[in-house]
Amino acid sequence: EGIRPRWCQIYKVGTEYKGDLKEGQYILVSHGRWSRGIEIEDETGTKTIRRVDNNDILMVSDELMNDETFSDKVSG
Repeated sequence: EGIRPRWCQIYKVGTEYKGDLKEGQYILVSHGRWSRGIEIEDETGTKTIRRVDNNDILMVSDELMNDETFSDKVSG
């Protein structure tokens, strides 16, 4: 909840990209720095994909990171 970076998994790397990112890796993206989602369907089901600018990637991991920013508390 709230304003914070989000972890995402890389679905596809653009053909013009010349860096070290690979499909399947996880990236931490600055809050709100992704495009509107586009629904696609592949052999594993329906996914929402978004475009992220390289400058908005804060961290990279080969494993899904435990996101400690989620809380069991409900505001209201």
